[in-house]
Amino acid sequence: MKKMAFIIFSIFCLWSCEFNDNEFTNSEIARGTFIDPRDNREYQWIKIGNQTWMAENLAYLPEIGKYKSDSLNLPDYYVYGYYGNNTSEAKLTENYLRYGVLYNFFAAQTACPPGWHLPSDEEWKKLERALGMSVSHTDKIDPFIRGTDQGSQLKSATGWEKEGNGTNSSGFSALPGGFRFGNGNFWFQGSFGYWWSSSDGSSETVWARSLNCGSQTIGRNNNLKQNGFCIRCVKNY
Repeated sequence: MKKMAFIIFSIFCLWSCEFNDNEFTNSEIARGTFIDPRDNREYQWIKIGNQTWMAENLAYLPEIGKYKSDSLNLPDYYVYGYYGNNTSEAKLTENYLRYGVLYNFFAAQTACPPGWHLPSDEEWKKLERALGMSVSHTDKIDPFIRGTDQGSQLKSATGWEKEGNGTNSSGFSALPGGFRFGNGNFWFQGSFGYWWSSSDGSSETVWARSLNCGSQTIGRNNNLKQNGFCIRCVKNY
């Protein structure tokens, strides 16, 4: 039943976009790059409010698709649409180069590089408030109707289907990387993006954020730990 509810939540997106002229503009953008010492990969970062976020999805991939079950207790790493087990081969795919890696929650907990961490639900809320979302809306549990145009501010200006591109006024550059369902199927690349938080919603679920091509807002829902989502790390204070 929980899995069916998650599928229904994902499919019934809103396929219309309206634009708000009063959006947040990161006018004094602090940005830069850093190197992940584990694989020497360079990442962009962006400062929003007083938080420093990765400005691209994490792509750390120590192994690929080792566990094929719905296990909640074993770390697993995936590249959208790749069903093999060759890590070097997976890193050459277009989806890896553009969207990074999809992590189940057990892998996500330790995936961020030294000096960075998986953001908590409260840290996501802090980002949303910096973009102008009201406190009452940051606390809402809703896949679509939270805030006004904060999702558009996070979304990249290209790459989203159905004219669903954002303004990227924040510099966050969110892409629609889709997700991997616990049964092994990949869904919604081009139209949805999903990102983990570190905060449990229950023994089986975790708070996550979603963006979609038919909405300007940011979704917040509990999602099953065996799903494969993207990661945006936030810098340690």
